[in-house]
Amino acid sequence: MNNSVFVFNRSDYRLIIAYLIISSIWLMFKYITQGIYLLESLIDVFKFCVQIIIALFFFRWIIEVYILEQKKYIFALVTSLIFLIILGCTTYLIGLLSGGENISNFFKPLDEFVIKGFTTSAPDVALPLALIFGKKFFENRLNTLNLINIQKESKLRILRAQFDPHFLFNSLNTIDALIDYEPQKAKKYLSKLSSLYRALTTNSDEDIMPLVEELSLVEDYIYLIQIRFENDYKFNIQVDCELENKYILSNALQITVENIIKHNKAKRDKKIEVNIIIDESKIIITNNKTNLNHSKSERIGTGLKNLNERYTLLTDKRILVNDTNNSFKITLPLIKSEKFNANIDN
Repeated sequence: MNNSVFVFNRSDYRLIIAYLIISSIWLMFKYITQGIYLLESLIDVFKFCVQIIIALFFFRWIIEVYILEQKKYIFALVTSLIFLIILGCTTYLIGLLSGGENISNFFKPLDEFVIKGFTTSAPDVALPLALIFGKKFFENRLNTLNLINIQKESKLRILRAQFDPHFLFNSLNTIDALIDYEPQKAKKYLSKLSSLYRALTTNSDEDIMPLVEELSLVEDYIYLIQIRFENDYKFNIQVDCELENKYILSNALQITVENIIKHNKAKRDKKIEVNIIIDESKIIITNNKTNLNHSKSERIGTGLKNLNERYTLLTDKRILVNDTNNSFKITLPLIKSEKFNANIDN
């Protein structure tokens, strides 16, 4: 995951391109009306576009590294001023050369050279910088608020599941039925149920968790389902990679399996088969479907919708859903970033 506040997305690039196109058209019109040669006009327009692009990426780097991360505000300000002076002087020199003018006295006196460089670049880059970084500020502000709301909703949903009387009632009934005839199985069932609830409680405040822990939680959940429903559900888990240093959003796999149980009930001649394949970058969960007359939106469910929003905001990735008449497939991206280690350890 890229945690940078100012990563340019597609809409940012569209805005930049649109600005450059409109500005280029305006500049060409301006130069034509002023009687400037076509070649010189094209060079100036190209110079303007390059100047804007360089400035955008430079200031994004300055904001990320020296303002947000290192808090070196004075250094960032001084570096920005020097950058604008150098950029302005360079573009001004290119303009003189393209116009065939004499530049022998351009650097004298020094104070005028510095002022000329700053006043040449600052007005050109001010508007696009304001547009892009203003947009990024409000986008990230909105994303932060959305993330807070989704985290609260997710936490409440997990807490409700922990104390869901219906789920707990069914689990206790299963234990009661096992105690007389299979006490060892009843004991194991109770241990798995306790482990599942403990994990849900522990992870309710975490954004991500190690894949190993998530897989252990899901195995406990699957055990409870298989004991309760006997042969109605069959689960196949295939691991094609090393599980170390891989992470996933908290309870993502458990929510996905829960969604399958909720929306698919086995028939007499047809059990529900769930295949879980884990590779280097993703988890693919596929199941055959029974006809419960659910709409597509109902099959996806609130839990998966919230999970997809969490993925989008936290990792800039999305859940992939392939819903056909006979099968339902969900792809959950894995997270490899070491930046999460500190949060997980805490």
